Amino acid sequence: MFEMKLTDIGEGITEGTVDTVFVKVGDSVLADQPVLSVQTDKVTADLPSPVAGKVVNIPVAEGDVVQTGATIIVIEDHSKKTTPSPSPSQDAAKGSSPTPSRLFRMRNVKAAPYTRKLARSYGIEIETIEGTGKNKRITNEDIERTRQSSDNPTTDRTLLDTHTKKESLPFKGRRKQIAKKMTTSAYTIPHVTHFDRIDVSALIEVKDELKEDGVYLSLTAFFLKAVSIALLEFPVFNSKLDEEREEITLEPTINCGIATHTNEGLIVPVIKNAEQKSIPHLHEEMKQLTEKAQNNECEVSDLRGGTFTISNVGPIGGVYATPIINHPEVAILALHQIEDTPVVRNKTIVIRSMLNLSLSFDHRVADGYTAVMFTNRMKSLLEKPYRLLTSLK
Repeated sequence: MFEMKLTDIGEGITEGTVDTVFVKVGDSVLADQPVLSVQTDKVTADLPSPVAGKVVNIPVAEGDVVQTGATIIVIEDHSKKTTPSPSPSQDAAKGSSPTPSRLFRMRNVKAAPYTRKLARSYGIEIETIEGTGKNKRITNEDIERTRQSSDNPTTDRTLLDTHTKKESLPFKGRRKQIAKKMTTSAYTIPHVTHFDRIDVSALIEVKDELKEDGVYLSLTAFFLKAVSIALLEFPVFNSKLDEEREEITLEPTINCGIATHTNEGLIVPVIKNAEQKSIPHLHEEMKQLTEKAQNNECEVSDLRGGTFTISNVGPIGGVYATPIINHPEVAILALHQIEDTPVVRNKTIVIRSMLNLSLSFDHRVADGYTAVMFTNRMKSLLEKPYRLLTSLK
């Protein structure tokens, strides 16, 4: 018998939540066939069987929290045996293993684990659907459209009802992991939040002029560059506190995490070495990582090594907030909605585009004076964007 265990996936992650079980006891599986998916606070991953054989025991169920090293599936190993072709009756059985040709198509399907789960609940073979998402990715809407057009009688109304009539929400998986991490941060770090606002009128003009020249850059890319420059000058906000060793370690590189909303909760992909990258480079990398996060395609390497986090909620609104620090980092910056606001310039009231920001920091590591100096440096760069040029390496 082969015992498939949840392996150590690093980054201090010692457990995962079983998201979906793809097989049942008695099914025959092929080597590399996905047998279940596991969700952590960082990623959701389909786990393939290392061997070919027959499933004899599944000691876990969907929703279970499993520790690394625990057995998740037991398989009677047929890898060195000749596996007979399944009979037509076996192929027709619900939950039977896919044929090799279908398995190949399944492996090449571009769809998030939840989208696959939705398709299975409706009895739809997902590899037969042509995706309408980016790069032909299959979306939840594609599944719903297929179900409605075929009027599939095997629809699992239970899953559908969770979208149309929820009396409760599951507190598990990524949401539970986020809660655990935020609780640790809130109870460990004495948070202080400094509020400020920046006149980004000139920055918006630069962005619009570049767009007219065929160069599209998001405002967040400019903010990233300004943050990375300010962090070089105030490295205490790009550090880690080691209480046991009684020292503050200044990180050698600036790795900016970008807080990203997904259907399964908040995820923070990381742009490495932000201080070394141009504004266009930051824009492209941020765009790619955000898409991967929203499509649930991030790898662990995309999410590790962060030293400072930015949360841009401006596109959906908001005035100020008190963001919780992404432990073990020491600061997080929230960017809010840009509003046309009457302000006084040279004793005259004018309308300017004002951006509100909130900087939460660990008061054990930094003081309010340093926080104000840090945001002042950001203001000097963003209110007069040409200063960004003189600060580039």
